[in-house]
Amino acid sequence: MDLGVGSFTFALGVVDAKYHILKSYNMRKVLPLIALAIIRLIAVSLSDYPQHSSEYGTHWNFFCTLAMLPLLTKPLTIINQHTDIQFSWMAVLIGVSFQVLLSCTSLQEWTLHAPRDDVLSHNKEGIVSMVGYLCIYLFGLDIGLYSLPQDPYAYFRKRLTKKVAKDKRDKLLIILASFSILYWSLYGGARFFNMEVSRRMANLPYILWTVAFNTSFLTLFLLIDLVNFKTPSRQAVAVPGILQAINNNGLALFLISTCQHCSTWLGYFLSNNNNTKQEEEKPLKTLLDNPPAAAKKQILPFRLPSLDKLKDKHVILASASPRRLDILAQVGIHPRVIPSTFEETLSKDDYLHNPHAYPINTATEKGKEVYERLVLEDDKNSPDLVISADTVVLVPDDAPSLSKGQSYDEVINQPLTYSICEKPKDADDQYRMLADASGRELQVVTGVCITYPILQSPGYAQKTFANMTKVHFFDNDHDVIEKYIETGEGIDRAGGFALQGLGSLLIQGIEGDYNNVVGFPLSEFIRFLDTLIENDDGVLDL
Repeated sequence: MDLGVGSFTFALGVVDAKYHILKSYNMRKVLPLIALAIIRLIAVSLSDYPQHSSEYGTHWNFFCTLAMLPLLTKPLTIINQHTDIQFSWMAVLIGVSFQVLLSCTSLQEWTLHAPRDDVLSHNKEGIVSMVGYLCIYLFGLDIGLYSLPQDPYAYFRKRLTKKVAKDKRDKLLIILASFSILYWSLYGGARFFNMEVSRRMANLPYILWTVAFNTSFLTLFLLIDLVNFKTPSRQAVAVPGILQAINNNGLALFLISTCQHCSTWLGYFLSNNNNTKQEEEKPLKTLLDNPPAAAKKQILPFRLPSLDKLKDKHVILASASPRRLDILAQVGIHPRVIPSTFEETLSKDDYLHNPHAYPINTATEKGKEVYERLVLEDDKNSPDLVISADTVVLVPDDAPSLSKGQSYDEVINQPLTYSICEKPKDADDQYRMLADASGRELQVVTGVCITYPILQSPGYAQKTFANMTKVHFFDNDHDVIEKYIETGEGIDRAGGFALQGLGSLLIQGIEGDYNNVVGFPLSEFIRFLDTLIENDDGVLDL
């Protein structure tokens, strides 16, 4: 599907090239696409049709993208008509600039992980990926300007003619083959620098992959045509009628196939609904003997003091981590996300013999920065609770390798110092962390801080705790570590691994809280809050 939508966009650009050649494009042609986008949104909403919001967003869909492309291309067309800048060069410039923005700013993190709390963030994937689809469309447009005229260079020489020209398919073949080699080379270069393909963002590797694939197939089709039909047909129409009809009605065909897919799902849904209705109409004795799953007792809320108090409170999570947000959501806590701007500049050398204090102090500074910033912005609507956390991985500097048959019992009385590992800076740093962890026992420590208002100066109080989980790594060799790093996972995690993902294959076992390794020690956090509330420490009282 990922390659399919990109190829459809590329094909749209190739076909639309004829309007640029004839200078007769009518913007009213996008109105059906806008109508289809609206109809699809309404139909999906009313029918409860399952959709993944991570593809294009909550309201955006592929018809919106297709409708926007000609509109975005209009100013670029004016530039093309008054200069010698080709559409492919525009696509390269836009694509590279877009990739720089993704890599050097928080745009990629926002697109993939930001919560959906307004109209823009609800449709972030569709809006951001629009830039990539525009580049694919421009590349297709450029290829169409070469392919559709009888002379491949006619448009660029500004000498279009309706006369029957000499067969120049051999020149077109050379052009397409050259572009194929160029685009595959650029794609290979992007992959060489560990740039992953992402359809959600339509980043530069995805653009190059899609364009290289489609250009290669056009080259292959033209080569087959040249081998089998050495001279062009003299017939007015040399294409079979059914293929001509498909070519002329690509959007209608796409719409029909989509409707067929939807009708299949709706049929399945109605069939299931009918079966459920029949279950409801069974005799009472049958229902009592074999109660349906839906009639079983529902799980009620876990009525803990902290969860009851948090229900109607203004809670802030001072972290952009989607994992922490998901863990809190498991018990019905849905905080507002406001990431801290605190620069984590605490000196690790000061914590060699007390490394657990490092994440606690970092979490404390994060919570303090967010609370003070919110009070300055609106002192009448200060938060009731700010939750901040910091997770690190501790590697004993002189810990023995388990692969050599040694254990910690042999050196239990010896003082240990620790290396504090946060998120790896790059793939090399991630490799170093995982190689150091191989065959050893590490500690994952999360420091948690809560910041809440009080009447005394400075107007807020902070309480902290730390949770530690031991993680036992297999003795992973060089190839295993390299293959894991190639997946792209773990680069944004403390220690360079994700226990809940493929990183679990590197790990023999854990001792302690699983959620703590993932990002937040939920169980101890709830008990921590319960204790503070029971002791009347003023938490959530104001």
